[in-house]
Amino acid sequence: MDLSASNYVIIGSVVACILNIWTDRPILALIGCFSMHALLLFILYATIHDIWIRQYEKEYTKGWWKLCLIPVFFLLQLFFYRLFSAHLI
Repeated sequence: MDLSASNYVIIGSVVACILNIWTDRPILALIGCFSMHALLLFILYATIHDIWIRQYEKEYTKGWWKLCLIPVFFLLQLFFYRLFSAHLI
C-alpha cells in the first residue's frame, strides 16, 4: 500500500465536487469534504495506528523528513506555473 497523502485528499475533493454539482450549495460541499476527511482519518487511525507506532519505534527514521520535500516541490512547481504562466507562452 504505497499511497501518498495526496491520494487520500482526492477522496474528499471528489465528494465536495459531486455535492456541489448535485446541490449547488457550497457550504454543503465543504461539510461533505470535511466529513469525508474526518471519516478517513478515523478509519486510518483505528486500523494502522498501532502498526505505525511499532514500526516507528523499531526502524531507523532519521532521514524521513526528506519525504516531505516531494509534495513541497510539486506545489512550488504548480505555483510557479500559475504565477508565470503568461511568460511561459
